[in-house]
Parts: sequence; structure tokens; C-alpha cells
Amino acid sequence: MFYLFSFLIGLAIGSFINVLVFRLDLKKDAELNLGKALSGRSFCDSCRKTLQWYELIPLLSFLWQKGRCRNCGAKIPWQYPLVEFLAGLSFVLVFWRLSQFSFLTFAFPGVVFYYFVAIWWLIVSAMLAISVFDFKYYLIPDFLLYFLVFLALALNIFYFLAPVLESQTGLYFSGYLVYLMGADNWPVRLGVGAVFGAAVIGLAYLMSSGKGMGLGDVILLFALGLIFGWPDIFALVLFSFVIGSLISLGLVYSKKKTMKQIVPFAPFVFLGLMTLFLFGDKIVQAYLNLFPAIFL
Repeated sequence: MFYLFSFLIGLAIGSFINVLVFRLDLKKDAELNLGKALSGRSFCDSCRKTLQWYELIPLLSFLWQKGRCRNCGAKIPWQYPLVEFLAGLSFVLVFWRLSQFSFLTFAFPGVVFYYFVAIWWLIVSAMLAISVFDFKYYLIPDFLLYFLVFLALALNIFYFLAPVLESQTGLYFSGYLVYLMGADNWPVRLGVGAVFGAAVIGLAYLMSSGKGMGLGDVILLFALGLIFGWPDIFALVLFSFVIGSLISLGLVYSKKKTMKQIVPFAPFVFLGLMTLFLFGDKIVQAYLNLFPAIFL
């Protein structure tokens, strides 16, 4: 039952992300005004007709209206249902993954565990919103980066209140890397993770003179370093670059992009984050099975 609840909450959050992205035009608005952007009724971008409540039901309205406005027949952008579905699916997967760790329910008994899940839902939501903004505008809003840093601090309050997690490598999503590359304790891993995330992307930013990476990407990886710590951030960066390289090569091969065109990095970070979150320990284990002496 909670899986269905997770999916429905995710759909609603995905719909909210769409509102943010379409109403906050980062290329036109010199100063973002969240209050102004989020006020007022939703309307069709083509005919400007105010939408009724039944035209705003996440995912279902798009399917019922066959992807078109009921008033003017204009096509509804695929971004709407895609972002809603991705948010819903991500919420389900986050709850499923965290519920696999029995020690989490021990560390966070009762309703506290669901607060912990909610923090991760917000982290994934912020990352999805950042990805959509970066994909659409090639820019990341500062307020989302600050929000992600705030969530990192909130998450680490949970770790501080549950020191039993210090010895539970299952919480760290890259599995054995904690033993092979780990620091002495969680605060040290946290600091190393934040510095590593910012340093790697910061180096790419400097080497490309801000053309290959933006300053927003540097702050993004700093925040994720605070969330995942060391060595998970190492795996996250690695997964992001591998996924980004494969997709970029596919776009170049299909002639949808050229080698000189900019490709937004945040969507690859989102995919890398979800890959690490869901399969990181299994990927690391499979790699170590193939190359057992790599860290010896």
C-alpha cells in the first residue's frame, strides 16, 4: 500500500516540478520570484485558457486528453508526463531501496523511518528539478542548490542521532568501497566527500574555462558530497561521467549533437545518483569479482 502512496506523492511532486520549470524562465527572468511564479491558475501555453482541476491530474490528464489541450487541441509537451512518471517511479524505488536495510528500521523506529525516507524523497526531487532546469535552460537555479545543501544537513542530523549506523556499511551505497577506500569515521568521510565532489568538477570547470562545466555543477557536487560522503561520491561521479559519455557519444553518432555543442551535466548526475542508490553495491561487487587485486 505504501508503494502506491509513494508513487502518488511522486506524481504530485513531479507536477510541481513542471510548474517550477515552465513558470521560471531562467533565460528571461533576471531575478527569480518564486512567489510570483507559483501564484495564479495554470493555463494552456498555446491558447492561454485557464485549466480546470480535472485537467491537472498528474499523468492521468495527459493520457485522458491524448496529449492535447481540450480547448485548442495543441500538443502538450512530453516533459509533463515524463517528469511526473520519473518522480513517481523514483519515490517508489527510494522507499523500496531503503526498506531493504533492516538496520535502518532498527536505527529509526516507527514513524522516524518514514521521516528518513521523506528526506531522501526531497533529495531525489531536488535532483530531478535541477536536471530538468539544466536540460531546458542549461542553468541551475541557486535556490535549488541551497535547498540541496539544507537537505544534506538535515540528512546528517539523522546520522548524528543514530551512531549505530557508523558501522553499517549497507547504508553506504557503494558497499565494499567503504572498507577499501573508507576514512576513519562518518564526519571525515563527509568532509572528504564534499571536497572531492567539488574538486573534481571544479577542476573540469577551470580546465574548460566554464564551457564544459558550470559553477552550478561545482556546487551541486559539493552538496552531493555532503549527502553521500566518501567513497560513495567517488562512485557517483564515476557513474555520472560513464553514463554521460555513453549518452553523449550516442547523440553524436545519431547526429543529434556535435562534439562542440554543450550537453547539460545535471541529468547525468541524476542518473548516476539513482544508479548508485539502487545498484552501487552490486556494481562494485561485480567489478571486484572481475578485478579482485585492483585495491591490493
